[in-house]
Amino acid sequence: MQINEYSPSETQVAYQMFFLAGGRHGQLHEAVKPIVNDLIAFCFGDRTTFHDSSHHMAVAEGRRQVLLHIFSYLELDAVRMHQLVYHET
Repeated sequence: MQINEYSPSETQVAYQMFFLAGGRHGQLHEAVKPIVNDLIAFCFGDRTTFHDSSHHMAVAEGRRQVLLHIFSYLELDAVRMHQLVYHET
């Protein structure tokens, strides 16, 4: 498999099938909720990335970028993802 073997639309559909029950506008699969919760915590989706050390802040921003990348494929913002994880409407 080569890098970028799949089109952006194929990749988006794969992310949605993996994370969302019922496809594009569905709810999170129950099995992935702990994973998403962990990603939100690890990737600074629930707090600021500010740190006195520019190195620490750069690492935190890199982690956050991964989370935002996933959310963009799912067409969700952080607020909606939090609602899906915690069964809020």
